[in-house]
Amino acid sequence: MSGTQGSLQRVLASTACLGLSVVTLTVLADVLFYRQPSGWPLGAFVLLAGLVLYARPGPPARRGAMRLALLVLALAAGAAVYRGGALAPLLAVLGLAALAAARARAVSLHAADWLAATAQAPLRMLSAHFRDRRLLKRRRGAARRAAAAVPRTLAAWAVPVLLAGVFLVLFCLANPVIECGVERTLTALVDFLDWLRLPEFPRVIFWIVVAAALWGLWRARGSEPRPGGPPPVPADAHPPAPAPSLALRCLAIFNLLFAVETVADLLYLWGGRALPAGMTYASYAHRGAYPLLTTALLSAGLTLAFFRPGRPAERHPAARALVFAWLAQNVLLTFSAAWRLHLYVDVYSLTRLRVAAFVWMGLVGFGLLAIAWRIARRRENRRLLDVNAAALLAVLLACAWWPMDGFIARHNVRFCREAGGPGQPLDLRYLEDLGAEALPALRACARLGGANAAAAAAAADRLADALHAGLRNPRAWTWRRGALARAVADDTTRTPAAWREPGGPR
Repeated sequence: MSGTQGSLQRVLASTACLGLSVVTLTVLADVLFYRQPSGWPLGAFVLLAGLVLYARPGPPARRGAMRLALLVLALAAGAAVYRGGALAPLLAVLGLAALAAARARAVSLHAADWLAATAQAPLRMLSAHFRDRRLLKRRRGAARRAAAAVPRTLAAWAVPVLLAGVFLVLFCLANPVIECGVERTLTALVDFLDWLRLPEFPRVIFWIVVAAALWGLWRARGSEPRPGGPPPVPADAHPPAPAPSLALRCLAIFNLLFAVETVADLLYLWGGRALPAGMTYASYAHRGAYPLLTTALLSAGLTLAFFRPGRPAERHPAARALVFAWLAQNVLLTFSAAWRLHLYVDVYSLTRLRVAAFVWMGLVGFGLLAIAWRIARRRENRRLLDVNAAALLAVLLACAWWPMDGFIARHNVRFCREAGGPGQPLDLRYLEDLGAEALPALRACARLGGANAAAAAAAADRLADALHAGLRNPRAWTWRRGALARAVADDTTRTPAAWREPGGPR
């Protein structure tokens, strides 16, 4: 009996600590986020929630996976503090979900297991609330008796309180002193309620959502496979693969068709051959960039379908030679697509979507090389998924830290017609839409002179005013915004050639 009481006391103490943590972080979230601008607090808050989750007792065997998830979470949260944006907070939230998944169940280091566990994390968070409700129903015998006593107590005191209220009203009518005292008491009560400033309904909903998310995050549990259950499905279990003869015929035709496109690119993009009448190099480059990327993705899917691990086509020498040649042509086409986009960007400027296209082309090219590595080394498809997932995560984290908007603005100013470059006239409206990161480029454009100098200076002034106005709220601060604000204040000491980055050479 004493052991049961000790176990119950430990459960109650753990639940009390968890509830206190939820209340504390909910109050902190209200102070930092409710109707406040986005800035460093989101990264710090998610990292704090992850540290609390990591510090909670859990199976020692899962600590390795939890450390890996916590490292990703820390990198993403650091990027949110460094420069903000939308990508870094998203990665931080995904890192928090991965950390919860690693704590809830045993996760291997394979990307497929991580993706499945992270996708199931919201369902586990939701099920935690229902599980705790069932647990509460089983353990609330004494609480139910205590709750049943409350109505009886209220009923016992209702009649005396009601009669006392009647007598108080009569005394107020009969005695002005008592009436003044009651009025002062009621006025003080109304003033106290006004002073409390009871929250509006949306704020209460915000509290409930944050508290429920934190409670589910820290109480989520996983389901381990039961002994005697169905055997696990092999990672590389697939339907029957195409015969080697079909793969040979397809690869032979594909190689010939791709060779035509490769030769055309070699002649027109690098060989300098004249294009047909009415066609410019910019239109040639723009039309081919995205279709070639789609072609490479389709080729990757077909390669994985033809060359599954352990299938006859993977061991056929001619098929292996043809698939390596085809993959090499696909890598060359991906590079050609990136080069086409580069030529187009030099004329028509750089945008966020075009930067994303460059990044995506690099990932596609890496994926094609990884497929060739998988076929050459005869690895499993899950190894291929691990390599590509690690590359994608590394690229996303790098993009979260990289001040992309500033790079876009500097590129467009450097290649614009006003600066003597080969590009079109500078699109000042787009540069202003990029936000504070475009301030250095706009200042440099204003110093170039010309027709757009005054408009660039005015746009830079508007961005600088918006930056300083936003930083009046400490919650909107990030390291990059602070550095840009200091650079703007020191703008008079800089020259156009030296204006590159905040803190750069003077």
